Amino acid sequence: MNTAAAEVIQLVGPGKNRQTNGKVSWNMKNNETAVLVGAKQIGEALNVPAKKIYTLLSTNSIPCVFKLGGKIAARRASLEQWLIDLETEAKAAA
Repeated sequence: MNTAAAEVIQLVGPGKNRQTNGKVSWNMKNNETAVLVGAKQIGEALNVPAKKIYTLLSTNSIPCVFKLGGKIAARRASLEQWLIDLETEAKAAA
């Protein structure tokens, strides 16, 4: 796991999501969308600054981001799975 991804695990930390039966539940509000557009929205979903999202992108540490209308975007479900994978890697390395 690279350093930038490890920092995301530290920044997100416990209590930001709820894990049940091996699946993460983000408790989406009615006004939240499945696709996050822009570093600000992605960062807010991960509870990290937009600048950290750009750092992750520049180091190819966040694989689930794509371009949508000239802006970066990510599916909320893909981010959830990415975090689960990072957590699994971190536990295996410990």
